[in-house]
Amino acid sequence: MATGNAKAVAEDYPLQGELLSAAFPGGPDRASSQGPAVGEIWLDSRLLAALGLKVGERLRIGNRQLNVTRILVHEPDRLMEGHNVEMRALLHRTDLQQFAAFDDIIQHRYLVGANAQQIGAILQWQKTRPFPSPMAHFCLMAICS
Repeated sequence: MATGNAKAVAEDYPLQGELLSAAFPGGPDRASSQGPAVGEIWLDSRLLAALGLKVGERLRIGNRQLNVTRILVHEPDRLMEGHNVEMRALLHRTDLQQFAAFDDIIQHRYLVGANAQQIGAILQWQKTRPFPSPMAHFCLMAICS
């Protein structure tokens, strides 16, 4: 059995930077303008090997099966990528909602594209709202255009 960290993302991921994936292990990297579609999962090459899977095969997580469609190479928002040894997976947020996971094993991290004025308003709003769980985090990323 292998374990890794899974990140569930929306259609507009990534908000900035390049999401890189490959069609097969060791294959050329390709920049993607969005992450996996509903029903798909992208695994990093170490997790793919540890699970004994190949691109095109299905991965069962709980009562849900997801198609392994890409090799996850780089996430632009991954914190301390060079210092993190955890194996990674990327899936669509709609698929995460189908899992019956305990709230204490899910960590929420919100990435918001906002200007300085919008960030100020969000920070004021945040002060008046409790987080959904003690594990929840609220991160802001300003995107200047």
